[in-house]
Amino acid sequence: MISGYSQNEYVRESVELLNRMRVEGVEPDYQIFGSVVSAVANGFVHGLGKLIHGQVSTSGFIGDMLVDTTLIGMYLKFGNVDDAFRLFDQIADRDVVSWTAIISGLVLNDRSDEALCVFREMLDSGVRPSSTTIASGLAACAHLDSFDWGSSTHGYVIRQRMRVDVAVQNSLVTMYAKCGHLEQSWFVFDSTLEKDVVTWNAIVAGYAQTGHLHRSLFLFEKMRDANERPDFITVVSLLQMCASPGALQQGKRIHSFVIRNGIGPCISIHTALIDMYLKCGDLCRAQKCFDEMPEQDVVSCSTIIAGYGSHGKGESALRMYYDFLCSRIRPNHVTFLAILSSCSHAGFFCEGLRIFKSMTEDFKIEPKLEHRACIVDLLSQAGKVQEVYEFVKRMFQQPSIDVMWVYGYDELGDVIYRELITLNPESAGNFVQLVHNYASLGRWDGVGKTWMQMRSLGLKKVPGWSSIELHGIISTFFVDHTSHPQYAEMMFMLNMLSTEMQDSTTNVRTDSMRN
Repeated sequence: MISGYSQNEYVRESVELLNRMRVEGVEPDYQIFGSVVSAVANGFVHGLGKLIHGQVSTSGFIGDMLVDTTLIGMYLKFGNVDDAFRLFDQIADRDVVSWTAIISGLVLNDRSDEALCVFREMLDSGVRPSSTTIASGLAACAHLDSFDWGSSTHGYVIRQRMRVDVAVQNSLVTMYAKCGHLEQSWFVFDSTLEKDVVTWNAIVAGYAQTGHLHRSLFLFEKMRDANERPDFITVVSLLQMCASPGALQQGKRIHSFVIRNGIGPCISIHTALIDMYLKCGDLCRAQKCFDEMPEQDVVSCSTIIAGYGSHGKGESALRMYYDFLCSRIRPNHVTFLAILSSCSHAGFFCEGLRIFKSMTEDFKIEPKLEHRACIVDLLSQAGKVQEVYEFVKRMFQQPSIDVMWVYGYDELGDVIYRELITLNPESAGNFVQLVHNYASLGRWDGVGKTWMQMRSLGLKKVPGWSSIELHGIISTFFVDHTSHPQYAEMMFMLNMLSTEMQDSTTNVRTDSMRN
């Protein structure tokens, strides 16, 4: 009975039945405890998890492999990695299930570096991994862009002649793609006989996320030809790739596909559409997508606030923020970064400070480096130079910001920037802004010294760029870069056009003189 409740995620009923058993003098065994722990984990009931763990301990089942592994999985689902590790360390004879539970849980909690260390430790201990373990290890490699470990894991699978199921093949496709090795990713994909929607999603997302939108759209069409129905993951991957000024038409086509095929309604697709339209500069369609959402969440609200702010629409961002506060959704650090950045861009000094105060006092959210950066920006724009210096001195960590040298306080600006660089030397942005400030004051000795310091640290200024979509292909151009594959042809055509324009101008002048 308890097992049935657990499998159907009836948490309260599982726990009540367990308590009734104990009241009636029937002691549960390890299987019953395992079922109840699974139910609590799937229901994300944190308090009950600790309570059931206590009952397991008093009943003497700590040390049982099944119960311990289930408890480890529960704590990892709750995000409590430390308690999971404590239980894992207590297991004397770990089997493949317990190793896999801790590895997959660490990946789930964005601690892929630790997952990879545990995976290595498992291989060193002589325990043979299962296909689930391999898939989790490859997922960790993908998150870390660790091609060396990913390819060596692939080699291990081949040498050990392990059975490669769809999960492992999908993980290999994703790992190679995320590590930038699309040829290997395509080879694994092409050699997969039984492709499912996850396999197709992996290759489509792989090409999309590495900037190959045209290829990913081609594969998207092939996926449909193979009678494999794209899901929300496929659509979100493509929309994220279309979120740039040169890809609006492609994004609209994906949007039309979503409507025609009835994919959704899904918060993640709506949010991806909002983000795509905002980044493509179509604010009206972004607002329409937001208004049409059956249910809005903190991510979608933060996205549209950030979008309005990035386009200089500070009043619209503030309106959306205050509408957001009227709902029952609680803002998070991303929301506050979006609205503070909007206030900074629009120069809303008083509103920005009021919101920053509300963030720390009303919502008890500890400001991060980026939030403080926005406040420094606001203070500097308002000419509060001394306040800027005091605020910077109080920071625990330093942001990469544009502290304006205003009202003749160039020495104070110099001090602030030098302090920023000392505390955050890996940020090229601070160096570049310091160079600009020195140049504006004619202090060329400072310009030269700062550039030399940047070069000695191996830092480079990110060049300006633009992109254009033509016949479904997006071309990106960087300032002073000749890396485009058609650069020679483009320069030849540009020189021809320039010559023709000069000839036309000369002919016009000659005709005018004759007249």
